[in-house]
Amino acid sequence: MKYPKLEPIGCHYAGALDVKANVVGVIALAENSVGPEAYRPSDILTSLKGTTVHVNNTDAEGRLVLADAMTYTQQQYNVHTMVDVATLTGAIIIALGHNFCGMFTPSDKLATQLSDAGKATDEAVWRMPLSAEFTQVAESTSCFDMC
Repeated sequence: MKYPKLEPIGCHYAGALDVKANVVGVIALAENSVGPEAYRPSDILTSLKGTTVHVNNTDAEGRLVLADAMTYTQQQYNVHTMVDVATLTGAIIIALGHNFCGMFTPSDKLATQLSDAGKATDEAVWRMPLSAEFTQVAESTSCFDMC
């Protein structure tokens, strides 16, 4: 694992803060493997949610497994809020360095809560943009829903 020290942080701080909440942890794991069952660029996969995904490259298996884990969590538990603590890409480290955690949320309330929690635990959090300018939209096709 490339960044093994990052995963336990959220669980450690939640326990240290004595959080009074029902918390469900779901672990989604993926491995890059070569073989006849491995997918290839231009394959179209169907997620657990039923969304079809066009594979642009073979380095996206973690994101696909994460999406399925989030769908599973929504289907199995009555979740109010879902927080993903993942180290899927080094791009956030390139953008923010090693001292900040990137946060993506459309909710101003949740962003404030997570920022406040970060301050309380000395975990610097930086909210990343989610505007339409940063969203890649797949061309309309009958073959897949997203890429």
